[in-house]
Amino acid sequence: MSKLWSLIGDTVYVREEHRLPVADYTTQKLSHWTYADMKREFARSMEFFTENGFPHECVSLAYECVCLKLYFTKDNRSVAAMTENVMANTIRVIEALKPGGEQAVSRREYEEQISAYRSAETHGLILPPEEQSELDRDIETALKMIQSLEYAKQNDDDGIEIHFDKHFTIDYRRVIKSPLPADSDKRLREKLSDRAYEMLTEYEREKDIVDMSFLENEFLKPNGLELTDSLREFVELYAGREYVWHAPCFLMDYPLSRNWYKGYSVDLYITWTCSSKGENYRIPAMSEFVPPYTGPSVGSDGKIHFYGEDYWKNYPELTPLSLEEFFEREARERYKDGLLISRRRELENKYLIFEIRTASM
Repeated sequence: MSKLWSLIGDTVYVREEHRLPVADYTTQKLSHWTYADMKREFARSMEFFTENGFPHECVSLAYECVCLKLYFTKDNRSVAAMTENVMANTIRVIEALKPGGEQAVSRREYEEQISAYRSAETHGLILPPEEQSELDRDIETALKMIQSLEYAKQNDDDGIEIHFDKHFTIDYRRVIKSPLPADSDKRLREKLSDRAYEMLTEYEREKDIVDMSFLENEFLKPNGLELTDSLREFVELYAGREYVWHAPCFLMDYPLSRNWYKGYSVDLYITWTCSSKGENYRIPAMSEFVPPYTGPSVGSDGKIHFYGEDYWKNYPELTPLSLEEFFEREARERYKDGLLISRRRELENKYLIFEIRTASM
């Protein structure tokens, strides 16, 4: 078990007794929003994320800052039909579908939300008549805009095939390790941005990594495989490193947002199942913290590969990434999540009642 996991492990398991009492959101006022407030703060959030380097995601990020969510609910439609969420999604749809907008909205989701909203007997927050009229007009505008879109089609997974000829592993008691290369941090610094380098060096690196001679002669060659320069570089520069950050998860009734982390313990997990096809192979290389299990693999090509065939069918955009691309992307997500939490906290303190704030703070 990694040193970092020993520090955060006790906080990532949240049980039933951690459920927070929340007022009945269909009949009680859960916020101090007005529609004018939300429009203004939505625009400010878009500016905030654009100024900090996320112009193409600013609409969805602004939406995350104002959307209210429950963990314990049997009917997500009733949550979506809350006045606050209808206001938030209406603004998002209009902003996303403007020329040059994100376009990342679901026609089916919005139509179903508005149908539930119109048929609901209670909506929680009650707007003044003039603001309700403005929201009703905006809903009609959003519906006209989004109904020009086709319903999203399911991913066509025909032709996606990931089959391996062989699966292999080794007993963990046989693994031999050796000290880190003396120049590994210097070489890492030359490859990565300041942001990515800081992420990978924030926590102390393990003192030993898998011995290269052992990896080559006792693990790869017995399975008919060769050690590549790309895999050697991965081990020398990245193995034994860990990074983690507090991830955003804004729930009104469950303190998961205070206990959810993203990040990986980076290494060669040759004691877990590895796979090969011909001379190409993949080795588990990322152990997730929540829950602790295998994430992506590193290939003999020195690229990060994402999971197996079922995962590719659902997320075909996750093509293999170079090591630098992968860790730069992780560092970008880490920075973005920090901005999102900061902005959400600001809005919660200003507009949400105390019981709601405590869950996602």
